[in-house]
Amino acid sequence: MNKAIKSVLKPLLRYATKNMTDDDVWKKTKKGLPKEAFGSGNLHDWEWYLEGRSTVEIKSAKDIVNWLRGCKYAGDRVLFNEKDFWQHPVTFENLRKGDCEDHALWAWRKLKKLGVPAEFVCGRSGPASAKGNHAHAWIHLELSGEQYLMETVANSRQPMTFPLEKVRQNYCPALSVDTNLNTSVYGGFKEFIRLQIESKEEPEK
Repeated sequence: MNKAIKSVLKPLLRYATKNMTDDDVWKKTKKGLPKEAFGSGNLHDWEWYLEGRSTVEIKSAKDIVNWLRGCKYAGDRVLFNEKDFWQHPVTFENLRKGDCEDHALWAWRKLKKLGVPAEFVCGRSGPASAKGNHAHAWIHLELSGEQYLMETVANSRQPMTFPLEKVRQNYCPALSVDTNLNTSVYGGFKEFIRLQIESKEEPEK
């Protein structure tokens, strides 16, 4: 994004987001989105991530969490020498290394296989006051009629799945795709873009 566009967008986005409430951020609207909207590393249609044979047997959301605990976070620069690269879930199974999109896409695919309503979500983690680039991907899912958030790269022994109402103030969702391959835009999209622009302008420490 060039400086001229940023100079126009910044004041518009600040005005559009200055009075946003938590409910505004989490308002979701179904909308057909091109795959590229989710990031430059998303080069394939969503069906592509469902292709291929998985060798990991999963019977519950708990099994997904337990398997992910054995995986490691590794950035795209380290693994592929790319700024943004989305692995196929079967590739991720073999490497057991990847960034937040790779962890979350694998969980999303497995939840679809289980028939659990879920969304792969791209946005920002951490409170809006946090400085720096906190672009992130995670999962929303429904279990027994309740909404949960799955933090798929939290591989410590602490919980990875939380009631959504308890943690949603620490997340700013922007875009999502559900297990029926419907894409949506969240109210947090404008806030996400604003924070991304401002974080890139901060001097390096």
